Amino acid sequence: MSYERFMVSQKGILIRNGKCLIVELTNWPGYWDLPGGRVDEDEECEAAFRREIREETGLSDFEIIQTVDHDLWYTKHRHLPMCGIASLIRCDKGDIRLSVEHRDYKWIGEDELHNYLFFWKNARRMIRKGFECFRNIKESKQSL
Repeated sequence: MSYERFMVSQKGILIRNGKCLIVELTNWPGYWDLPGGRVDEDEECEAAFRREIREETGLSDFEIIQTVDHDLWYTKHRHLPMCGIASLIRCDKGDIRLSVEHRDYKWIGEDELHNYLFFWKNARRMIRKGFECFRNIKESKQSL
C-alpha cells in the first residue's frame, strides 16, 4: 500500500480589534500570508505552531482557541503538496516583530481581503472562517 506524502503547515488567524494580522513574504513581494509554518520532523504539532508564531510575529503570550479550517494545496513551487491548518489565536497585547521571512505586516478587516494577493490559494476563505468563528465565540459570550 502506498500513501501520499505531504507537508503540514499551520497558520494563525490572529484577530485584534476587529482586524486580522497578515504578513508580506520577503521572497514573494506583494504576496501576503498568515503567520505560521511547517512542523519539523519529530516535533509535536502544537509546539511547532507556537514556535512558528513566536518566530514570525515576536508574540509569546497567546492562546490557541480552535482550528477553523484546513486545505490541501498542490503547487508547482514545492515538491510535495501542502496541508494547511488554520487556527484562531487570542493575543490582545504585544508588538509585532517580524522575522526575516516577512517584509511587512498589516491588520486588515474582513472587507479588505479582496485588496491583497495571498500566497495560499484559499487564504481568503480561511480568514473569513476565522472572522466567523471569532464572531460566533464573541456572540456566545465566551471571552476572546
